[in-house]
Amino acid sequence: RTDKHPVTPGPLAPARELYGAMLLQHGDAKRALAAFETTIHKEPNRLNAILGAAKAAAASGDSAKAKQYYSTALQLASAANRPQIVEARAFVAGAK
Repeated sequence: RTDKHPVTPGPLAPARELYGAMLLQHGDAKRALAAFETTIHKEPNRLNAILGAAKAAAASGDSAKAKQYYSTALQLASAANRPQIVEARAFVAGAK
């Protein structure tokens, strides 16, 4: 049971996405990346999962994969000014 209205589609947040955020917060970037990628495979175009995967890839040293995920995030939310999108723009531009 959840507090979410039963008519609203989709979960509040995918468990793997939350797990990835927890792993990333605790410094386990490689496992976090795997969790975010599992979420992206199951639920494509989830902005938070894509941003999490980008951050995890960058933290684990895979800058090519991080750039790929940040670019995808920019395609989804190019007009947004969220701090994560600003970070994505900076990473893709080479500022990070």
